[in-house]
Amino acid sequence: MTGLCPPTPPSSAPAGAPAFRSLLHVNEKGGRFGGTEEYLAVLGAELGRRQVTSHLVCGSHGSDLPDDGLASTHLLDGLARREGAPGTAEALAGLVRRLGPEVVYLHNVFDARLVEALDELRPRPVLLWYVHDHYVTCLTELRLRREGACTSLLGQACLGAVAAGECVRRHEERDFGLAELAAREALLGAAGRADAVVVVSRYMRDLLQAHLAASADRVHLLPRPIRLGPSAARPGARGVGARGGSGRGRVVAFAGRITPEKGLDVVLEALGSMVGTGPVELRIAGVVEHEAHWERCCALARAAQAANHDLQVRYLGHLSYAEADDLFALADVVVVPSRWPEPLGAVVGEALARGAAVAASRVGGLDTFVEHEQSGLLVEPGDVAAWAAALHRLLTDRPLARRLAEQGAQLAARHSIEAHVDALDDLVRRIGRLG
Repeated sequence: MTGLCPPTPPSSAPAGAPAFRSLLHVNEKGGRFGGTEEYLAVLGAELGRRQVTSHLVCGSHGSDLPDDGLASTHLLDGLARREGAPGTAEALAGLVRRLGPEVVYLHNVFDARLVEALDELRPRPVLLWYVHDHYVTCLTELRLRREGACTSLLGQACLGAVAAGECVRRHEERDFGLAELAAREALLGAAGRADAVVVVSRYMRDLLQAHLAASADRVHLLPRPIRLGPSAARPGARGVGARGGSGRGRVVAFAGRITPEKGLDVVLEALGSMVGTGPVELRIAGVVEHEAHWERCCALARAAQAANHDLQVRYLGHLSYAEADDLFALADVVVVPSRWPEPLGAVVGEALARGAAVAASRVGGLDTFVEHEQSGLLVEPGDVAAWAAALHRLLTDRPLARRLAEQGAQLAARHSIEAHVDALDDLVRRIGRLG
């Protein structure tokens, strides 16, 4: 376990300072791996500006740990093990005793004993648990059946559904049995020990409240901040929603993991069926996680370009956050054609913040930032004809695209990190332990 000495806290708090002065994040990873880790970085930086000391304990980290916002980082190997590890809960409790944070903010954790050990501490910190994904409510982590989004509660029937091939697996190599189900159910039960279970969308709030019926009042909606910054669109600025693409036609962008549940194939088929929209370029960004699906998408891209001579398809590979922001700032339309019920779909907010018109699947939490016909278009997942119709509207009706993009940019501007920290502070105050 390694760490840095925290800075001496200021003698007086600035105006608008949170009720808490110190916070410890607990997560499987540190660094800049994905959405959770990005959230930790931006939250730590904003809390630091408000003179709150933030720490991180994680199971593993890369070489690119954020250099701002964190007073110390600590490694605890067991946090990265989904099967848990002996002694991890006790070591975490010992670290909390030593650092003395007023708030412990749990993120991606897999062992119920961690929460139980923290709940038994005296004095006890405020325990927040941000449920970022479906790990605690779904064995396969996707909540996706072959026929569509899963609405079942986690339970014994899930084992039969997985075994029968009814559930779409994110990790094909993983097997699930009674021991795995018991571990997930224990994790769900441990959520009831947290002072607040934080979720990112109305969809996730309803889902967790259904799973935690006895403690549903502990589930709180706290939408994630949208990454803004220098490339964010200014509502009313010239070019928002009608940028004319790259000079060769309109640009449609897809950014996400390349895997069946993300639905890239649906957009390729839809674009191939469209004629009369003028030159269109589809730019694809993301890591290939499912080789067979990528091969199918490549075949669909070739077929689409053969059927629609105005269409060009380009694969950009994996992009950094800054590069993805630049893509969204250029694109006329950003598509999020997911089949699975995404807890939030941060790409939607990031695209809106950069002035693109957005079409997203009507599933899961994707409606957090998209109100149909107001800040974007919602389309039935997997419906090629519906996606073709939505894309045709956005590519040919420029006043519509501009209106949706303008209203989307206004919505995105309200989801700043500053507003998020204000809401987080309000939550901590309301649960009655601080302030």
